[in-house]
Parts: sequence; C-alpha cells; structure tokens
Amino acid sequence: MGGKVLALSGGGFRGLYTVRVLRRLEERIGRPLSEHFDLITGTSIGGIIALGIASGIPLKDIEDTFVKNGNRIFPNPVKPPLSHTRSKILRFIRTVLRGTRAFLKPIHKADGLEAVLVEIFGDTRMRDLKHANVAITAANLSTGSPKMFKTPHHKEISQDANVRVVDVALATSAAPVFFPIHEVSDTNTFFADGALMGNSPGLFGWLEAKTRLNVPENEISVLSVGTLAGKPSISSSTKPDQGASYWLNPVQPRLMTFLMSQQEHLTNYMLRLLLKDRYHLIDGTASDEAAGDISLDDASSAAVKTLTSHAEKHFAEFMGTDYFRNHFPLAGDDQ
Repeated sequence: MGGKVLALSGGGFRGLYTVRVLRRLEERIGRPLSEHFDLITGTSIGGIIALGIASGIPLKDIEDTFVKNGNRIFPNPVKPPLSHTRSKILRFIRTVLRGTRAFLKPIHKADGLEAVLVEIFGDTRMRDLKHANVAITAANLSTGSPKMFKTPHHKEISQDANVRVVDVALATSAAPVFFPIHEVSDTNTFFADGALMGNSPGLFGWLEAKTRLNVPENEISVLSVGTLAGKPSISSSTKPDQGASYWLNPVQPRLMTFLMSQQEHLTNYMLRLLLKDRYHLIDGTASDEAAGDISLDDASSAAVKTLTSHAEKHFAEFMGTDYFRNHFPLAGDDQ
C-alpha cells in the first residue's frame, strides 16, 4: 500500500472552497480521488467530504449537494451578511438577537445537517466505505480523549466498523456554539467537533500512514486543503484586558477561531519540516472585504461566489507547482 495522504481541514460552509479545489483536481486527473490517495483524513466539513469520497460520490455531486443544501444546514447565520438584510441597522439588530440566543443554546439545530447526511449516506457503516481509507477527527467529551473514527484498514482497527457514517459526520462537525453535542447512541458517548483536537489533520494522516499503513517515511506524501481561513489577528488598538464577552462572543468566536488557526499553522510548519517537497498546502487568504462573505455558517450566494472564485484561482496556481508535476504527472502532460 502506498503513502499518498489527503488531509482536509474544517471550516463550516467555507468547506465549499475545499470541495471546488478537489473537484477540479478530480477532473484534472480523470479518475476518482479515491483511486489516487491511500488515506483521506478530515475534520468537520473536511471529514464529511472525506466520507463522501470514500463512499464513491463524485466531487461534482458533493459540491452540488453542498450548495443546494447550504441554507438548509445553516438557516440562520449568527452574523447575517449585508445581502440578507435591507440595511446595516436591521443587520445589527438581527445579529444582536441571534448572538443573545447563542449564549443560551446552539445557533443551529442539527436537524437540517442530519437530514442531508441521511440523504447522502443512508444507513452506511464505516466498514462499508470501500472506495478509500479514512480517519476522521472528533473530540470524545465522555472520556476527555481525542478520537479518530477509522475504516478497518488495519487488522487492529475494528472498533468503528459498525458505526454509522452519519454519526461520524455529525460527531466531527458538532462545533461548539454552532451545533449541539452529538451522541452516538450505540455507545452512549458524546462528541464535539474535531477542530477541538486538530482542525488541520495532515499530521494525523502522516502518522496513520506510517504506523497503520506501514509506509516508509520517505514514501509518505501529504496534500492538505484548507478552507480559506487565513491568519486571524487582532488590532493594535485592542485593549489587553479583554474578558469572556470578547473571547467567547458568538458573533465573533475569537477563541475558537484563534485555536483553530494556531493549530493549522503549527501543523503546516511541522509537515514542511518533516516532508519538505513531499508536502503541499492548498489554501489562501481572502481580502478584508471578501472575508466578510465567508463566515463559518454563511451559505449566501455571495459566500458561494467568493469561495469558488478563490478555489479556482488557487487550484490554477497549484497546477504550476513542482508538487503537482511530481505527484500528478499524467495530469500535467497537456500543460
């Protein structure tokens, strides 16, 4: 077995950026990504995409489902974009009301997301995912331990074989504040979003390939795809004595955002040191103006346009890299 790893980050509706990049890659190589990669690891929406690929669903179909059901999954974003309201004043009022509600309960019910997942996966179990090996992150709140839901791709891995794919998808995407904690009823275990343990799962994929797929280190390569999260920072005018209202504000979940970003960039740094030219990250930063259109739960037409346009740009740039030429040689023959 080879050591080609695909790692997909979390990011809510921003995962549309990931899907479009992967769709273009799948179209470019002319075959399903599951036939190229030996392991796919994902967090949150990245985990859902990984499960879709492992189920044999073409990336175009995943993207279409994502766009079609975005407002069904995120019907009431806590920070509605200007395009959703007639005035900034009305937008402010709606933001305050939703932010207040978010202090008491999750912003979104899981009903919409679960219904979409059931339509996609039905009663499929992890053992039924024959198209690709996957490892999906989650935080086990019942034990306080990190969790990796895995297909049985090693003789010692069997504990997740009978878990419903829908449960894995709901567990990895149960983002605090945004969605309820998810209970896997078969084991009476509670889970939250995999971003709590690692929003960028490339390092976990590298370790899984080394220890479970038994691939020599010098034969492991990792392609990571982000969600256009950028590098959040604070203004130099910010007062240093900020409290919970600043860090835990659901309208701007700074603590969660910074934790996710720090882990992503640390993982990127470590993988570059470990793998050198056998590692590549496809990601980028939107302009300040465009960034306002791509919050975690904004599924508006403006968000779709921003995410897909950046994905097209960054994939075009990726095709000009040495990594693309070295790891997808046939796809680059007609350049």
